[in-house]
Amino acid sequence: MDVRVANTIEAYGRDDWNRLFPGELEDHAYYRAVEKSGLPDFEWLYFGVYANGALRAAVPAFITDYELDTTLTGPLRRVSDAIARMFPRLLKQRLLSLGSPVGEICHLGFAPDCVAAERQQRCLRKWEASHANAA
Repeated sequence: MDVRVANTIEAYGRDDWNRLFPGELEDHAYYRAVEKSGLPDFEWLYFGVYANGALRAAVPAFITDYELDTTLTGPLRRVSDAIARMFPRLLKQRLLSLGSPVGEICHLGFAPDCVAAERQQRCLRKWEASHANAA
């Protein structure tokens, strides 16, 4: 088993990718369009798990700066804004997230013939690769 991480969907063949996500609107062309849109402040990643040279599982991902005070309002938000002006990086955390910043859910794709045990193993490999990539 081999995990590959790419920063563009074009690293994966369209048919290979789409085979893992049958019937999904968020297919290879969709992720390519999102990449090409130039959405600021996001880096794209795609994790692919290969077995015997064939793509068996995949998941899109992204990296961004997450503002830890995103959910604050009122007086607390004013305080956090003042802190952020003095220390711009203090309330920001690099975030690696599986899925897409413009999608509703995180799509995990598997080869149609993957059985449950193989899916668990592929998920574990993706998880390990994401941790290694985040470090």
